[in-house]
Amino acid sequence: PDTPTRAALHADPAALRARAERLRDALRADGCPAEVVRSVAVVGGGGAPGVELESWAVSLPEAYAVPLRHGDPPVFGRVTRGRLLLDLRCVPAAADDTLRVAVRRAAG
Repeated sequence: PDTPTRAALHADPAALRARAERLRDALRADGCPAEVVRSVAVVGGGGAPGVELESWAVSLPEAYAVPLRHGDPPVFGRVTRGRLLLDLRCVPAAADDTLRVAVRRAAG
C-alpha cells in the first residue's frame, strides 16, 4: 500500500506543477496574489542527507505565514526572499481544497 511518505517521495514533478497551477488559479479567483515557483524539497529526518527532489510550490506574500500557522488547520510553509512557499510535494493531493480554504481564511 502507498503511504503518504512514499507518495511524496515519488510524486511526479509535472503533476506537482499542474496542481500548483490549479491552486494558484483558484486562489487568484479568490483575490489572493498567488504565484507558482520551482522548489526543491529535501528528505527530512536525516533519512537521506543531501538528497534534493525537484518540486513546485505556490508562492504567497510573507504576511500569510503567521495567520496560516495559527489557522485551523495550521499550515506551515517556508519563507524565502519575502515570500511564503507552500511546496505541494508536502501536501497530499486530496488536501488541495483544504489548503485553498485555509489560504483564503488567512487572506482575511
